[in-house]
Amino acid sequence: MKSTEKADKNKIKNIFSYAIALSLGLMAFAAHADDCDFATGQGPLVYTVPLTTPNITIGADVPVDTIVHRQRITTDGSRTPYLICHTTNSALPFDIEQYVHVTNTPGLVPGWGGKYAGKLYVTSVPGIGVAVVNDDGTSASVGQPLDFTPLFKWSYPSTQFGAASVMIRNNFTLVFVKTGPIAGGLINGAQLPTVVLDVKGSRSVTGLPRETYRENFSGSINVIAGTCKTPDVTVPLGSYSMDKYFNGSVKTTPWKPFNITLTDCPAFYGTYTNSSNSPGFSVGGAQTPGLRGLNRFVMNISPTFGAIDALKGIIKLDGADDSARGIGIQLATGDASNSSPVPFNLGGAYETRVDSGAPGTHTIPMQARYYQTETRVTPGTANSKAVFTINYH
Repeated sequence: MKSTEKADKNKIKNIFSYAIALSLGLMAFAAHADDCDFATGQGPLVYTVPLTTPNITIGADVPVDTIVHRQRITTDGSRTPYLICHTTNSALPFDIEQYVHVTNTPGLVPGWGGKYAGKLYVTSVPGIGVAVVNDDGTSASVGQPLDFTPLFKWSYPSTQFGAASVMIRNNFTLVFVKTGPIAGGLINGAQLPTVVLDVKGSRSVTGLPRETYRENFSGSINVIAGTCKTPDVTVPLGSYSMDKYFNGSVKTTPWKPFNITLTDCPAFYGTYTNSSNSPGFSVGGAQTPGLRGLNRFVMNISPTFGAIDALKGIIKLDGADDSARGIGIQLATGDASNSSPVPFNLGGAYETRVDSGAPGTHTIPMQARYYQTETRVTPGTANSKAVFTINYH
């Protein structure tokens, strides 16, 4: 009887020792389970990004579906969140996957079918929409506009960065698009979408998924839109004797300079649309102004009575009963100091760039003269008309 009791006690001790060993094994396993957490002070983070360009001018004739402004946003390494991750087996790391999306969005541009359709949001300026376009990650994700659905950017093994420290970064661009007539006003940064970056594991990981950081916007962009007044212009060309002009050796009269004057113009600040050199803001880093594109006047001239030679800019006279015959009027661009102005190609357009930080007046210098177009010239009045049209870009 005593021998049996002793055997039972030994059996109990063995079972107990196995239980302890099993428990220790489980504890050791738990200490190395898959998990991720932020390094101290490294996340989750919230940033507020200012709109950096104070003023832009968008010409009234810029076509709908044109990009009218860009701003790039990056994150400096000193402001980049870091995750500390552990894995049960360094030979079999789990993947950390990054996804980006937007939230707190205003409404979509109603009925929009142009650039970034379905992902272009209204701004506080009617006629301008905004898209948030991803700038880094896989080739499939770069250039993609964001919405509520998380966009996969990239993944990498949890052990890729040495001591299980995983850097989280996010680059994107705000792209502003003309969606209709623009009256001007302020684009309010606080009303733009919020950009959110999340991470998750390729398998079940303690601490994932989670938000790493989000970016809101502040400040404003002053949008100028408008046109100039263009009063009529009368150009006196003078009277000429046929003994001196149109006699076979002299076929033209002297150039007469005049200006097409544009008054009550808005300020022309230009725009920033260059995709490789747009204004940039780095959270915790440098701010870059970007390459400014100047506004443009584009002028077309349509002769009321038709053209004799469109390439040379020669227009017909009005054909009145007392009108001269055998001559026309030649139009050219260039100011009075230019003795050889450039003939205005009536089939094309004249373009000039404009840069001004305040409302004012602008001029397009031109010249005109009589031009013999036939062998025989008959004297008389020599009047004509033309309509000039200015497009603003």
